Amino acid sequence: MRWSVLFLLLCASCLTASRDRRWLEDEVARRSAGKLDKPDEGIPEDVVLEDGLSSAEAVRIALARSPGLYAELTALDSALADFDEARRPANPRVNFLAPWDPRQFALIFLLPIDAIWQLPFRAKAANLELQRVSESLIQLVLDTQRDVRVAHADAVLGQARLRAREELETAWLDAARLAESRASAGDIAPVEAAAVRAEAETAHDAALRARYEAEIAEARLLFVLGQPWPKLPALSVTAHDTRDLASADALVAAALQNRAELRAAELAVHAAGARGKWERSRVVSMMATVDGQAPVGSNKLNFSLGAQQAELPIFGRNPGGIGRADAALERAVQRYAHTRNSVAYDVVAARATLLRARQSAAIYERIVDAVRENADGSKSAFKSGLETYLVVIDALRRESEVRLRRLDVDAEVLRASAELVRAVGSEDVPEAS
Repeated sequence: MRWSVLFLLLCASCLTASRDRRWLEDEVARRSAGKLDKPDEGIPEDVVLEDGLSSAEAVRIALARSPGLYAELTALDSALADFDEARRPANPRVNFLAPWDPRQFALIFLLPIDAIWQLPFRAKAANLELQRVSESLIQLVLDTQRDVRVAHADAVLGQARLRAREELETAWLDAARLAESRASAGDIAPVEAAAVRAEAETAHDAALRARYEAEIAEARLLFVLGQPWPKLPALSVTAHDTRDLASADALVAAALQNRAELRAAELAVHAAGARGKWERSRVVSMMATVDGQAPVGSNKLNFSLGAQQAELPIFGRNPGGIGRADAALERAVQRYAHTRNSVAYDVVAARATLLRARQSAAIYERIVDAVRENADGSKSAFKSGLETYLVVIDALRRESEVRLRRLDVDAEVLRASAELVRAVGSEDVPEAS
């Protein structure tokens, strides 16, 4: 009995954590475009701002210094502490009596031996929970990477829309001045000049709104980066990824292998099962004793082994703990099934969105040239007296709508690309064979 107890205690002390901070850093470096670092360590050395801040550089900054991300990463430290606590047996207790009178001197050690046979179940459950937390943190990093890329795309879009709105405002103001001049000369009706003035005021309002929207988008990007600067530096436009995508089935298969979120849900099932075994091992509790008694008048103790108290499972066999563990297992199983379905949906939706955005970008590239040519032709026809200014107004309005829509489509491509990387669970998105 004594040797078996010592063996269990030795095994417990040899248990090691299956996950740690180094594992997390290696996985982040393998799956993402950046790496984890100590927070508030400044800008990573490989970030060069002379050519503008790219989305990849923004990801590296966020993963190196985002306080929100590092606040969540402390969950790994908590899980490691829980595992360290679970793999250690309970401390023994000591009862002693050292009287000043002739009563008997006694020293009793109380050992909770039920905690010893429960220890392997408890340690396994804690280790699986540690693995689940680690995989969840990997998914959190990938979500953060997606958020940074989307914020970068929105900031680039905000600046581009602002420039386009200001150019359109200038064009409409020039058109309004020309219309006023033509109306004063009697070449066009005053109502036509009034219509152009209305369009110019509308363009001015749109430019003001675009300026505030760009400011908000830049503030959002600074926030997700961890406020590395008081003001956002110049941004560089990320080139579109034009590689042919693999089929939806191939991408879903890759996601089922890569998605840390799905792995975490799977580990949650195993952890719930291990907790169920632990709860079932707690049906009986027993306290062993090492009892030392000294004869009256002597300080020499004679020790003997025994059992002081034990809980008899007559009226209850830990039904509450077992019932909660079984419910947690069922919940984990259903959540795993839900997560697996969600992974497939995320991949299919992200792939379809990216393909749609790519096709729209190609189409609008041709449309932009066509409407610009139409607008130039309308202006020439008006100057020649062949068309009224209403034709010019319509052409300018159509050109502005197409230019702004083209900017939206470009940003949609970047967002969809970020979503697809997140959906697949890795930077290495499979290509068409």
